[in-house]
Amino acid sequence: MTAEHLQHWSHLQSTSTLQEDGAANTTTTKWIPLICIFIQYLGYGLGWGAITYMLQGEVLPSDMRSFGGGLIGIMGNFYLFLAVKTVPTLMASVGVGGTFSIYCGLSLMVLFLCFFIMPETKGMSLEDIEDYYSADNSRHEQNNNKDKKILDAI
Repeated sequence: MTAEHLQHWSHLQSTSTLQEDGAANTTTTKWIPLICIFIQYLGYGLGWGAITYMLQGEVLPSDMRSFGGGLIGIMGNFYLFLAVKTVPTLMASVGVGGTFSIYCGLSLMVLFLCFFIMPETKGMSLEDIEDYYSADNSRHEQNNNKDKKILDAI
């Protein structure tokens, strides 16, 4: 957890909210921001944060994994920087709903692209994946031809 999140949480801890009858409510509402921060970190750690690093080991060829991993890390941090820097401008120009709609649209676009562009690697060995991405797909094509011949014979 970053110091910024803890500072924000401690500020919310020190301020109290009013219930409907005007009495201060400091027992239940003061924990909501901390719980939300934990849920956000849990979601990132189990989702996008872990998936991007797992996919590099599967999709990148062995001779390019170190360079590709570094490039993916740089690009991820660059886009995170852009997202953080554009939020205040978007909030001021299109409001909260518009900002969330823009980021929702971008997330759906990434989901769509990943679904249709990322290859299915289930049941493939690392060598098969490397052959799939190699410049000459001859071995991969030979395996597919063998599979077709076997299926045709059956």
